[in-house]
Amino acid sequence: MGVDHLLAILAVGILSLWQQPRVSRVLPVTFVLAMAAGAAAGFLGWLSEPLELLIAGSVLLLGMLLAVPRLQRRGLLFTVTAAAAWVHGHAHGLEGPEAGRAAYAAGFLAGTSLLLAAGILVGLICTELRQGRRIQQVLGAGATLAGLVFLFA
Repeated sequence: MGVDHLLAILAVGILSLWQQPRVSRVLPVTFVLAMAAGAAAGFLGWLSEPLELLIAGSVLLLGMLLAVPRLQRRGLLFTVTAAAAWVHGHAHGLEGPEAGRAAYAAGFLAGTSLLLAAGILVGLICTELRQGRRIQQVLGAGATLAGLVFLFA
C-alpha cells in the first residue's frame, strides 16, 4: 500500500460525499467491487504492462475530479472510479501471495473500505467548514499534482 493507493482511495471517499445520496452510497461500493475484480485478474496473472503508469494516471484523474466539481458527472465518476479501482486491485493481485489469497484479498478490501470511510469522514468535516468546497478543490489539486509526480518520477 503506497501513497498512490492511499490518495486514490481517500479521493473516492471524499468524492462520494459530494454527490446525490444514491451516488454517495454506490460509489464506494463500486470501488471495492471493481478492486476485487482487478485483484482476481491479478491473481490469474493477467499482466497490465504499464501498471504503475495506470495507477499514477488514476490518482491524477481522481484528483482532477475532486478539484473541478463541474467534471463530477455521474457517468464519468463511475467510469474513472471503477477503472482506478480495477487497476489498484490488479496491482494488489499481482503482488499478493500464492497461498492464502482469500485472506489476503479480504484484508486489503477491508483496509480499502476503512480508508474509503476515512475519506468520507474528511468530506464530512469539509462540509461542516465554511469553505468546504474550496478545501475539496485544494485536496483535489494536491492529488492531481501527486499523480503528475508519480507519472514522471
